[in-house]
Amino acid sequence: MNFNIKKLSAEKIFISLIIVSMAFENFKLFTVLGAQFKPIQAVATLAVVYYFFIKPITFKKVAWALIFLLFPLAPLYRISDKMEFFKTYFIYTIIVFFVLFALPYLKDGFKKEASDYYGLFNNIIIILCLLGIVQFILMNAFGIMFLDGVFGRFQFHFNNYGREAGFYRAYSIFHEPSYFGWVLDIALAVNLVIKDEKEDKRKPLVLILIVATIVMTLSSSAIWIMAVILLVYFISIKRVSANAIIITPIVLAGLVFVVYLFDFSFVTETMERLFYEAEKEGTSAYERLKTPIEYIKATMEHYPLFGRGFGQEGEVDKVGIIGRFEGVHNAVFGIITILGITSIFPYVWLFSQFFGRKYGKKQIMSRILLLIATIGMYFSTGASISFDTFVFTIIIIFFLSTIEIPKEEEIE
Repeated sequence: MNFNIKKLSAEKIFISLIIVSMAFENFKLFTVLGAQFKPIQAVATLAVVYYFFIKPITFKKVAWALIFLLFPLAPLYRISDKMEFFKTYFIYTIIVFFVLFALPYLKDGFKKEASDYYGLFNNIIIILCLLGIVQFILMNAFGIMFLDGVFGRFQFHFNNYGREAGFYRAYSIFHEPSYFGWVLDIALAVNLVIKDEKEDKRKPLVLILIVATIVMTLSSSAIWIMAVILLVYFISIKRVSANAIIITPIVLAGLVFVVYLFDFSFVTETMERLFYEAEKEGTSAYERLKTPIEYIKATMEHYPLFGRGFGQEGEVDKVGIIGRFEGVHNAVFGIITILGITSIFPYVWLFSQFFGRKYGKKQIMSRILLLIATIGMYFSTGASISFDTFVFTIIIIFFLSTIEIPKEEEIE
């Protein structure tokens, strides 16, 4: 990026820091109200403070802020673990103020220099992929736990690399392999959708790195999301691009190489996870997709209007604990559980970002690909109200803002 100090605007600083902060999910700065304050929360808070004081505040924005901040307080009287509630509410407040008072200006700033931000995003993804690939090789070939505890005393969460099919899973500098995989799924969708003259030259290399590294995470959810993204992409294009011709055989050859280099059980066990795990009680996929539905049913029976309340989805109450996870290990269902019927507000906002404006046939598939990556990430993580997850939603919204909408007369 061109960091000319004289031309370094507030938008460029904030957007660049947001993109960089996506790599520091496992780094904590300090603790506030028991909540871990990470780089992304710090950047978002600074952006809120900056725009709150330099831009005009409309009555409409203030009214929406009051609505969004007040309705989660409705169930407070019946919540026993109020500390957990306020930890989540604190993060939620930052998200609300960021969306209302900072995001609109940052979206405009992103569109003005989208190519530079796209390059910065891909540079970070390339570094993360290379770290993950080197890590996978060192851990499995030499027993060296590369990047283990890389952030030292500032580390938010102990590394949880785990083993699948006899292999240590790549997690790069994140706290677990699946999270790393979801990040790469987002990057995959972005690179398939966004067209940029400067970045298109290295796009085949970036796509190969992303796909190969997703496989090394051995995350069934990340591989599933990747498969759906690629399937929708190939269905949507009218002709096979040069990138696809280059990438497909290389990826297939790489997978065959992995099979012969290691053990065929690698493939059979991975296929087992992909196609059968969701039906097996007690497995990760089962707990992410099956048991949350029971939580939703119980929540709607006992707390339909305002849900269980922030931070309460894992509490032992008359509904009880279902499955091996104490709570809803799925953010899409988790938001419904903690907010009840009022969860319609965040979902309406999310879908309005993707489909709120008129679009043509060419644009609809791009938006669907980005939506699949976003929803896939939320399906796969238990963080219902989390800036770790939300930062990627923000980045996706930035890229969405650059997809041109044709004039009305051009729409068929």
